[in-house]
Amino acid sequence: MATKLKDALSSFFETKNIKEKIEDNTIFSVWEEVSGENISKVTEIEKFKNNILFIKTTNSAWRSELSFQKEDLIDKIIQKLPKMKIKDIRFI
Repeated sequence: MATKLKDALSSFFETKNIKEKIEDNTIFSVWEEVSGENISKVTEIEKFKNNILFIKTTNSAWRSELSFQKEDLIDKIIQKLPKMKIKDIRFI
């Protein structure tokens, strides 16, 4: 009985893309760990849409600095969340 319920729930989550949405939203809970204390203090995740992470920064100097660290941040996110499909980070 438990197996049937598990299979039914798994199927439901997959058809509604809920499983993928949950995995995508995990970035909100690990951003500080991935970015580090200094960066997390001056940034905030605005949204994750179409596999692009939009990060709000406190000023243009941080946007510029973080654009140089983009690939490193993407690598750290993928290491922490291997199932997350992220193709870019945009700093706003």
